[in-house]
Amino acid sequence: AGCGAMSFRLRVTWDEGRFVTLRVDRAWPIRQVKKAIEKMTGLPAHEQRLFHGARRELFDDDTVADLPPGYAADLLLARYESESMEWMTRVEQSWEELAAAPAAVREDLEVVHRAIANDGRALQYAAPSLQADHEL
Repeated sequence: AGCGAMSFRLRVTWDEGRFVTLRVDRAWPIRQVKKAIEKMTGLPAHEQRLFHGARRELFDDDTVADLPPGYAADLLLARYESESMEWMTRVEQSWEELAAAPAAVREDLEVVHRAIANDGRALQYAAPSLQADHEL
């Protein structure tokens, strides 16, 4: 964990009220935050979805510095469904898999994000609402 001006407190809540509080460095990637959560809770990092606010999902390559300025933030943790996990693996191996995915999968922000990270051309297979998302 960081210290001084770079220290940041994250309160992570899941399962209707369970929570952990972590002290992290603002430079940490979200991937590292997930690993810290795994050490504290036993929830595997690859199954974690972290959200700030109602809809803002934090991806592994985002950093704590991407959160609003200040000294603390509250995050919501959700777990991936097994179908999402399967499709994330498939699109990481071949972005073209997204073309054959069911509509619900093509609407899954994390699956689409991983496909686009593999190759930007995957965006053409994303749901229209995600094609219009400028954060992708």
